[in-house]
Amino acid sequence: MRISSDLLSRLSEAILRLYAPASLSEVPTKFLGAVRGLLDCEHLCYNEFGPNHFCGILEPVISPELNNTFAALADQHPSIKNARRSKSAQAVKISDFVTGRQWQRTELYNEFFRKLNIKHQMAFLFSTEGIEVGFAANRERQDFSETHRFLLTLLAAHLSQALQNARAMARLHRIADVGGGGGTIIFSEDGSLLFCSQKATECVARFFGPIKANRLPEDLHRWSKRGLGFPNRDGLLSGALAPLTKEGETSTLTVRLVPNHLVNEHTLVLEEHVHSLPHSVFKDFGLTGREAEVLSWVTQGKTNPEIAIILGISVKTVGHHVEHIMNKLGVERRGGAALWAQQTLRLYAV
Repeated sequence: MRISSDLLSRLSEAILRLYAPASLSEVPTKFLGAVRGLLDCEHLCYNEFGPNHFCGILEPVISPELNNTFAALADQHPSIKNARRSKSAQAVKISDFVTGRQWQRTELYNEFFRKLNIKHQMAFLFSTEGIEVGFAANRERQDFSETHRFLLTLLAAHLSQALQNARAMARLHRIADVGGGGGTIIFSEDGSLLFCSQKATECVARFFGPIKANRLPEDLHRWSKRGLGFPNRDGLLSGALAPLTKEGETSTLTVRLVPNHLVNEHTLVLEEHVHSLPHSVFKDFGLTGREAEVLSWVTQGKTNPEIAIILGISVKTVGHHVEHIMNKLGVERRGGAALWAQQTLRLYAV
């Protein structure tokens, strides 16, 4: 399979647009734009399914009657049967499973696809963070090629990462809305910091060393530069822009790069996941059982409203517990309490 330089250039531009900062609702639309620029097809269908979540986009829009027809006959679709069985994100074609004659004898084809003048389809289905994401490209003329399959499989991997990046950004925005701050760094390509939240400063210090001269630490800058150079030819052909993961003694740090080459202001989203928090340890330092429990959730980055839901108490009560914890530990901010807890756990782990 040979890929022209023009196609590689268009693929590179499409992926850069897909990774640029965006809200969750914007990512599917950006993905459809990327597909339209790379595949010649008449109909596009994008769906997300999850607990209390659905997103569906059809281009062009079809009638409710046809939608209902597809839903009633979907079990006849050979690609859907395969996706449910294989759990693979590989792009597949209807022609992988049935001949054209077999396909055109099905009720699904005659009652749905034929009425839309669709003879060929290529699709994928994958799961990310508990959400099922499915996409189908449809055309009337000749079947999709192996180059088209390669491109769509590659785009699926990048779509998965772009969705995860957008969800990470959304989580940070929710934390910021309630005053907790978030692990966010904005920097220029030379490594100079334009913004660094308190939580990000603490995470970077623990995993990469302290920030000096208002610049990213060398290891983090080196990784970021490789990401900013993506997608090059090798990167395009090898897969998605994966996050950086670093294991600590009691936690794992995930760093996601969200590039924005238009203004040379790139974002790092940092999320720390604590391995285990035996909160009973904190009672040795004068905290009550409930305060120790609240501190364990604070250390895992939970906000007061989230802790209130987890423990079944009011947000106001959680706030009082947090104040008592900070007073007993002699710290002024909840981030300081979380840092104290992590350092204490490390000592107990030795």
